[in-house]
Order: sequence, then C-alpha cells, then structure tokens
Amino acid sequence: MTAYPGFSTVRMDAIFALESRVAAMTEVEAAVAAAQGDAGDIPAAAATEIVAACSETVDAGVLARGWEAGTPLIPLLDQLRQRLPESARPHLHRGLTTQDVVDTATMCLVDDAMQHLADLGNGAAAAMRAIIARSGSSPTHARSFLQSADVTTYGLRVARWLDQLDRARAQLETVETPVQLGGLIGDRVGLADDVIDAVAERLGLDVRPPWHTDRSPVIHVVNHVCDLARWAAKVSIDIADLAQLGEITTRSGGSSAAAGKHNPIDAMRALAASEVCLGIATVITHAKPHELERGLGSWHAEWFALPIVMQTAAAAVEAAAAALTSLHVEPSSLSISDERRIAADAFVTSVLEQSP
Repeated sequence: MTAYPGFSTVRMDAIFALESRVAAMTEVEAAVAAAQGDAGDIPAAAATEIVAACSETVDAGVLARGWEAGTPLIPLLDQLRQRLPESARPHLHRGLTTQDVVDTATMCLVDDAMQHLADLGNGAAAAMRAIIARSGSSPTHARSFLQSADVTTYGLRVARWLDQLDRARAQLETVETPVQLGGLIGDRVGLADDVIDAVAERLGLDVRPPWHTDRSPVIHVVNHVCDLARWAAKVSIDIADLAQLGEITTRSGGSSAAAGKHNPIDAMRALAASEVCLGIATVITHAKPHELERGLGSWHAEWFALPIVMQTAAAAVEAAAAALTSLHVEPSSLSISDERRIAADAFVTSVLEQSP
C-alpha cells in the first residue's frame, strides 16, 4: 500500500509491492540462467538448479538489507546460493551486474503497469462515450477565461476530453520496455547476443543496447504516464467547476461541518493524485545526468519515485473515471444556434469515429 489510501489502485499496489519487485528480480535471474543454459554458456544442470531456486520466494527484506550490503542483489543472491548445490553457485548471476537485474525487473513491472493503465483508460473512455450518447445534445455555456462565451453542446466538451485521453492512450502503446543487460561496465562481456534475445523473449521485453546511464527508456515511460495524469486533472477540474455552476451532478462526498454539502469527491481524489504524480515525476525527468558508467544516487532515486508515479497516475485515472461514470447533465433551457450545433456534432462524430 502507498503512504496514504486513495493514491493508488489495488492492482497497481500489487504490481509494485516489495514482494513483487523482489520476485521480478528472481525472475530475471532465472531467465538469464535458462537462456545461458540453452546456449551452452553454463551447464544445463546448473541452469535447471538456478531456475528452481528462483521459483521459491525470496524475503523482501533483501531490499532494506541492500543499503547495508551495498546493493539489494547481494543479500538476494546470498539467499539463492544457499538453495543451490556447490556446483551451480558459480553460474548464478553470470555476466550480470545489479543494475541489469534491477532495471530489467523494473521493466517487467512497468509492462504490467502499462496494461493496468490501459484498462483504466478504456473504462474512462467508455464512460465518456456513454455521456455523449445520453446527453451529447444538451446545451451548455462554453466558457473562455471562466466567462460565458457562447452556447455549445455537452457532446463537444466531452468529446474534447475523450480526444485528449485517446491521444494519451495511443502514446502508451508506443512505450518500449527494454531489457537491461550490459554487465559490469555496459560492454556485454560474457553476455552473448543470442542469450540477450532469449531473455527478452522469455520476459516479454524489447531488445536494445545497454542503457545504464541513458535513462531515456524510464523517462519516456514517465512522460507518457504523466499525460494520463494531466488528462485526469483536466477532466476533474472541469467536473468540479461544472458541479459548482449547477450544470451537472456527480457522486459526492459529505462535509463534517456543513450538513447537505456535496463535495465532488472523485474529482477531488483525481486532482490530488495527479498533482502528486506530476510532482514526483520530476525526480526522474529532472534528475542530474547519471555519472560515467553508473549513476550515483539518481538511479537509486528511481526505485522510490517510479512506483509512486505509476500508482498515483492509476489513482487519478480511476477516480476521474468514477466521476465520469456518475456524471449527470442537468436540464437546460439554453438554445444553441444551428451553426454551433453543426460544428459541435461534426467534431463529436470525428472523435467517436477515431476513438478505439
């Protein structure tokens, strides 16, 4: 669980639980050993023993002990070696460095997290399409600088929300999650190309040259996830404003001091989570360059920041979708010109036709 309830989702908490992070590391060790065994780089019997040892749970406390030992892989490998026969122990972690295992494990988790975010985005998109279907023709004041500018339809406003989300969802599909296999100094000594290809295939990841101090794969993930958080914030602040104006209702929370007060609780949660997401993201996107062949501190900060970015983005989208699902457009006596309605309908049709 994150530091405070509401700033993640159940699924995202499970993905980035400490136990899951350690399990992903052992999965990487198993994939490398299996690939090396198949390639003849280590004895097949040793590979089988290593895969079996990695299939058993490793204590998540290795993450804390890593700060005493030097890296979390040191206590993790100690546990794995205790399960291995003497003959197999030298072949565990062959050619790898801690960053290979941690970064590759992280990308495995990111892969799962992206699918969860895609699922949440699909739910939010469905909620907006439902609003357009039932209330798209309802008139509303279009506002510029918060002041009424002209009359349009709710379909136009919601279609704009949907278009922004669809663009963010499309960008998620372009994100690469590459293996990190470079060895001690990133030159892949002791790691054959066929082994790297096999590891990537086993883990469902992409292949690319080592990126120990080129953090663009992580930065790209964070930037695209932040687009979702920005969408959630935009929709939620609009919902809160429209509820205040009395144009819509949405699921509300109460007040401890004012009976009958209706607070837009889902929009509130989405705005809070997105603010945290965008703030924590700068730990990664605005980090100092990673030094020489391995970063000192900035890389380690990603261990803390990346899960929070993912968790809060998921919370923001989940909450925004909840606000949209309960959104009801109030009746209006406004009249809209034919010109404005035709333009609005054309835009709505265009967005719906392209929306996945």
